[in-house]
Amino acid sequence: MKIKSLPLMALALACAASACGPEGNSTQEVSQTESAATAPIPVSYGDYVAVERDLRKCIHPLCGGFWVSALNGQGLRCADGTVSKKCYVVELDLRHLGFTPEEERKFIAQAEVGQAYLQGFVARQVFPNFGYLGIFRSTEGFVAANRNRPVGKYYRAEDLGFVCVRAPCFNQEAELVNVGTITRYSDLDLRRVGATPGQLAAAQVALDNGKLLIAGALLKSGLSTSIRPGNTGVTLRATQFYLPVR
Repeated sequence: MKIKSLPLMALALACAASACGPEGNSTQEVSQTESAATAPIPVSYGDYVAVERDLRKCIHPLCGGFWVSALNGQGLRCADGTVSKKCYVVELDLRHLGFTPEEERKFIAQAEVGQAYLQGFVARQVFPNFGYLGIFRSTEGFVAANRNRPVGKYYRAEDLGFVCVRAPCFNQEAELVNVGTITRYSDLDLRRVGATPGQLAAAQVALDNGKLLIAGALLKSGLSTSIRPGNTGVTLRATQFYLPVR
């Protein structure tokens, strides 16, 4: 299913009866350097990270906390000031997400198996007799639509809220998370996720609010013809999406 706002659905129906419809379905991956359009990097609310339990056997709090690693393979600034692929933190501070104790336990369990991610910052906190150690202060959490394995890069997707008189219409944007590169695209394809109708409706709301996290790839759509050369769309094809928890 391709997610569109209601005005875009109406436009799509109008295009189907006119010359602005697609004329081909070939695709190829879009590089970040040849994006359809770019926009300034937005203010960050922290890094997007995966979480895994620290299984080392030593005295707490030096062991037994969590490892956090930035999505898309980027470096992360740890509590000691170094930049690493992953950082040790004693605890996850999820107070900003408004969880009940049971909801927090469930979210952490999902995060440990790759079905949920956090956005936030590694911060320093004093632990008596151990000095400064890291904790992760969350600003947002994201939960996968289902257990399907994500393939591709991670993007924050947003519907920009305007319509066009002809296709392709580059009215959505994808930010490569933890990198900041922004690409305008024309279509969002969520069919491979296998989400329920309710999840797809929630994904549309998150997209409208700029808070839909997607694993997938940006692909060129084959719309170019001899009559309309260069009229090529870009599709963000998802293998998994993640809904914000608040």
